[in-house]
Amino acid sequence: MSNEVTPYGAGDSDDGFHGPSSGRMTGRNYVKWNDNNSWLDRDGLPPPKPLLVVAIDEALQKWKDNKPELIRDKPLPDVDELNATIPQSEWETGIDNKPRPPWARIVIVILVNPTTAEIYNYSSPTTGARMAYDQLNEQVFTMRALRGIRVMPVVVLSEKPFKTAFGMRKRPHFEIIGWKTPGGDDGKAIPPKPDMPQLSAPTVAAPEPAPKPEPSPTPNQPQPKTADETLAAMSDVKPVTVGEVIDDVIPW
Repeated sequence: MSNEVTPYGAGDSDDGFHGPSSGRMTGRNYVKWNDNNSWLDRDGLPPPKPLLVVAIDEALQKWKDNKPELIRDKPLPDVDELNATIPQSEWETGIDNKPRPPWARIVIVILVNPTTAEIYNYSSPTTGARMAYDQLNEQVFTMRALRGIRVMPVVVLSEKPFKTAFGMRKRPHFEIIGWKTPGGDDGKAIPPKPDMPQLSAPTVAAPEPAPKPEPSPTPNQPQPKTADETLAAMSDVKPVTVGEVIDDVIPW
């Protein structure tokens, strides 16, 4: 699995949401959700919070021998037509002991841990996942339409009640707790600092110095960045007013 991440600003049409980078941005970790265990990562641990949503996408997925095959090129083919080309004798058995269509339409959400920059992938074909995805997509679309910049939602992985044919269940939910702009105010990624040139010195044999004891840690040593510090270094996004949403001003 590739770990390639296309940076923001790589192309005018690539904003991370449905753009080319959303199809190439993958990581070694993933998060999954079910209404019994809620959110867990691949190690069975609760995922960190908060997380940045950096890309979303839709795809067609087929499992064979426990390995996924993805179609992400847009427009996506018709999933029913694809399944019709595969004899049902070749379909695998689902959890309900019935033949399972090989191809399914899935939603994909790519998240980043602001503390470690670790990438998390969430993908699912379920109705509850589709509802969470559509709500997230609508909120991002609205905020970007109003702000005109490449804002990214800061989320906490949560849940919501979900009415099904079998009664009330729970579904995944991306609870937005804030909005940030990557890089600076202009939304451009911060370039890495160039290495300082070093002058070459003539090679002179010198006696090997005596080993020095390891210095004991002091309170002044730099500590790892926290999620709050990382998010604070990003630009805040002005909250949306009611007047902006309805494109009018309430006269009171």
